[in-house]
Amino acid sequence: MSEKKEAPYPDYFGIIRNTVLLGGGSVANMAIGLVRTKVIAVLLGPSGIALFGIFNQIVEVIGATFSFGLGTSGIRQIASSHAAGDTSRVSKIVKTLRRTTWITGLAGAIFTAACSLLIARFTFGDQAPSYIWPIALLGLAVLFRALTTGQGCVVTGTRQLGHFMRISLGGSLAALVTSLPCVYILGLDGIAPAVVTSAGAGLLISWWYSRKIEIADVHCSREESRHEAKLLIAFGLPIMATGIVGTLSPYFERVILLRFIGIELLGQYQAAFALAGVAVTFVLGVMSADLYPRLVAHAEEPKRFDAEMNAQIEVALLLAAPALAILSAFSEFWIHWLYSDKFSQATDVLVIMSLGVIGRILSSPLRLALLAKHKGKTSFAVELMATSIGLTLIAILAPSLGLVGCAWAFAALHLTSALLLALTLPFLAGQCVSKSNFILAAVALLLLAILFASHFLVRIEAIQLAITWIVPLGAGLFSFKKLGRRIHS
Repeated sequence: MSEKKEAPYPDYFGIIRNTVLLGGGSVANMAIGLVRTKVIAVLLGPSGIALFGIFNQIVEVIGATFSFGLGTSGIRQIASSHAAGDTSRVSKIVKTLRRTTWITGLAGAIFTAACSLLIARFTFGDQAPSYIWPIALLGLAVLFRALTTGQGCVVTGTRQLGHFMRISLGGSLAALVTSLPCVYILGLDGIAPAVVTSAGAGLLISWWYSRKIEIADVHCSREESRHEAKLLIAFGLPIMATGIVGTLSPYFERVILLRFIGIELLGQYQAAFALAGVAVTFVLGVMSADLYPRLVAHAEEPKRFDAEMNAQIEVALLLAAPALAILSAFSEFWIHWLYSDKFSQATDVLVIMSLGVIGRILSSPLRLALLAKHKGKTSFAVELMATSIGLTLIAILAPSLGLVGCAWAFAALHLTSALLLALTLPFLAGQCVSKSNFILAAVALLLLAILFASHFLVRIEAIQLAITWIVPLGAGLFSFKKLGRRIHS
């Protein structure tokens, strides 16, 4: 056994390859989404962007509430059995997932339609009557996304990364083609149908590719399905609670913003949020698809677990820092180019949000680490605390500082959450963030702080121009050299 050496661990080349593969796919996916966003921005302005974000968030909240954590627990069970070579168990889990997601999806769809009046009143207040039927229609999107989750678990749990990327890209392209006619023909009334058709297109693509994965033809009786479902739900319930809190946070955030700053400024916030998400999507797209199955496989090996987790954090930070620097340095260009002149107020928001994205990049693998170590309840407590902090900050800063206050609330929440989670991880799960990653995160944050100061405080054009170009170039060169050394070490 001592002679077996498939690759040094952590396998930086594999991590970087998968991050670039999946992250590149995520960026392409995001680019397709930005095309759709651009069309909505031009046709409907900030109000359309805000409404699109709110409807998607409603689907996310209800989907998480009725998911029973089957997405994450399904990936975990499949990944564990797949790593052990137990093809019979994999087959039974897959069949159970496909059955249970129909039940949970239908329950979520019925709930959405039945409670559409209550949801409309809570979300839109006095304007609720205009949104009852669109919200009821979103029930179909809840069902489609639940079924997509069941298909996606097979792909992710067996680590079929090529299929994962094709599903992501194909789903985005299909969503673009099917949703834009709704918005073009129906205007604001077409946003809810666009959300539904996008979810339906994603389901078709995921079904097509998941069926290509060979699953052993093993009979799975109803009794066996019940047993597997109980195991999935037992592990998934704490994850479901975490997911509900995680999706309620941005939903409540948008409801609060809708009350305090109105739908037009909410659209500005949503525009900056979507752009800041480009860097996040690039490096975090690999987390659930590649990192989580790896962490599950080494959950009983603390040293290997730490090495895999810290290697992924390092690669994520090194790839994200230049991307965030480019977004922040040229924020005005990106906002005007990807949206329109109506979104000029989103420029300042994007610069501030970029600071908080560093926190999101650091905290996301740590949350997955908790789940991989069977710390679902701890993960829920962490998410609940972060949500409470975030909503409190929004409620305090939005009325006093308006749009900029919302951006500061976002940045403060994610930076604080990441720091607290990193410092307490040894006590929560017996794992530890490396000192070098703390330093790397601090350096990335410093570079973005310099760009922030240049944007808001420096008034000498020559100095501002120099900082705008030097910082992204410096970040890019540093990351390129560091990643190169890791690959060849």
